[in-house]
Amino acid sequence: MVAESKQLLEGVNRRIETSIREIKETVGKRGSVVAGTGSNSTAEAVEAYRRALEMAAALESGEHERLRMVAEILQRVRPDILLLNEFDYDPAVDAAALFNRNYLAVAARGREAIEYPWHFRAPVNTGVDSGLDLDGDGETGGPGDAWGFGRFPGQYGMAVFSRS
Repeated sequence: MVAESKQLLEGVNRRIETSIREIKETVGKRGSVVAGTGSNSTAEAVEAYRRALEMAAALESGEHERLRMVAEILQRVRPDILLLNEFDYDPAVDAAALFNRNYLAVAARGREAIEYPWHFRAPVNTGVDSGLDLDGDGETGGPGDAWGFGRFPGQYGMAVFSRS
């Protein structure tokens, strides 16, 4: 388990470094994001990506306390259909399957595990840069300039789970 966790964290760190490199390349090409200024700084974008990757690692680990608490509530209430909002969408990570397998399907604090054999998630327009100054702040590239408010593509997505 320790080796798996270490390997997972190394993978997350590689993805963070790749994201930082991609953000810097984008900034260099567009020239519209100025590091350290306002809501569209490179540092804020990097931090948003870091949080998204940390969430993927938490879902994979099965050991995140807040996710365990959510799973325990769902195991107690046992809804047949479940919609989770602000469930970030990353096409490289099936977060819904990870949450289902590593949290819901694992008995929490004496609760009976629950499984959702069907789940759905899809890309969202949040964080997708419009290339326009939609929020009127005189700059482009910030979260308010995305087609749907977000610091990175897929932020504030959703997932639907069904037991039958």
